[in-house]
Amino acid sequence: LFDLAPFGITLVETATGRLREVNPTFAGMTAHAATPGGKLSDLLSIPGRAALAEAATLPEGGRVGPVVTEIRRRDGGFVMAELQAVAAGAGLYWTILTDLTETRALQEALQSERDFLSRLMATSVSAILAVDDDKQIVFANAEAERLLEMDRAALLATRINDPEWHYTTPEGGPMAQEDLPFPVVMRTGRPVRDLRLGVEGPDGRRRILSVNAAPMHATALTPGRVVLSLTDITAQWEGQAALVAARQEAEAASIAKSRFLANMSHEIRTPMNAILGLLALLRRTRLDARQADYVGKTEGAARALLGLLNDILDFSKVEAGKIALDPRPVSLDAMLRELGVILAANLGAKPIELLFDMDPRLPTQVL
Repeated sequence: LFDLAPFGITLVETATGRLREVNPTFAGMTAHAATPGGKLSDLLSIPGRAALAEAATLPEGGRVGPVVTEIRRRDGGFVMAELQAVAAGAGLYWTILTDLTETRALQEALQSERDFLSRLMATSVSAILAVDDDKQIVFANAEAERLLEMDRAALLATRINDPEWHYTTPEGGPMAQEDLPFPVVMRTGRPVRDLRLGVEGPDGRRRILSVNAAPMHATALTPGRVVLSLTDITAQWEGQAALVAARQEAEAASIAKSRFLANMSHEIRTPMNAILGLLALLRRTRLDARQADYVGKTEGAARALLGLLNDILDFSKVEAGKIALDPRPVSLDAMLRELGVILAANLGAKPIELLFDMDPRLPTQVL
């Protein structure tokens, strides 16, 4: 056991402080700096030397330590170790030395990780809370203090189901307690992602929050059962509500415009049909060539205007999603004659002659 022990063991003479025996583990710890006959105290820092001095005065079975001390190695380096001494009687005492190098490295790594997590929590743009089984807040980062406008002491004295906290849907409707993030996670054991709710705290201010929640294993160091991440989306939510209202207002205005156009086109088409009817009656009377030409041009212009009114009505149908295409053959000659009448009227007294030059290869009708 002496040779196989995973920690250093030495047997020291009480009177002289010299080593009687050392096991292989201790020899390896010191790179063989300590050998039988040498003084153990020469290898130890002040705490270790004081422990040896006390051990030399103990009755049989008395103990010293544990104390943390440095041990000088043969290569000039040092080993941090935990030392215990037990008086063995007969002018001797045992020392047990445990190498703390790996333990210290693990402790430093753990502390470094804790420092990193602490800085991460402190600089997080999301408010982070940890809540225990009793719904008591047991951790709150700096952003949680800012968001909820409560200092850390007040937050740590708060339960998330305290009566001064009110929870609603983002729109302001009632929200059942069992649908809140904490009970959902406790009931299902699964994370909750981007649950949006309205929260009104003791200050009376209402906020819209996006909440993420996840279960965590409770320990003595981390007593929380659920960790909550809160992001204030009040401005975003209000902006979206304003956009929805603006869109609805624009849609209402568009519908009103379409109805106005449809009504106006109907109102104007009624007299226009009357005009066409009168022109048709006029054609049946005795007309000379010039009068017949005038009636024909007038009828053509009236039909063009009626077509324009029909197009306006079609625009309202397009916005309503009810437009239906009605393909019909069109005479190019008739269309250009009607267009000529309209354009000639616009020319007035200007010294301009309106002519259409048509390629003879064009079809007489197009669809």
